[in-house]
Amino acid sequence: MKVEIIRTTGTSEQHDIPFNEVPDQLKTSQIATFEIGDGRTMVLDSVGTQMKPIEFDDDDQPKPAEREPKPVNEKATAMYRAVAGSDQAYEVRGDVAILNASDI
Repeated sequence: MKVEIIRTTGTSEQHDIPFNEVPDQLKTSQIATFEIGDGRTMVLDSVGTQMKPIEFDDDDQPKPAEREPKPVNEKATAMYRAVAGSDQAYEVRGDVAILNASDI
């Protein structure tokens, strides 16, 4: 199926991949969907976080793993707010996929 990936950098890429490969493109295992109109659906990371780089304490022991928010995807956030309302505080974090709703 045809998929447009919109990166947090604002760039977009066209892919022809099966639906089960979309989470890999978004670097997530947990997805959510949002209808954006014209028969299209946005697939996004439902968690919106990523692992922080490993840090070490003074004894050179690794500190416990922590998560941090992914960067805001300005283009995807604007698409979301165009449908949900511009007064929405929600920000889309991470890369997203845009595809035909009928492909899900």
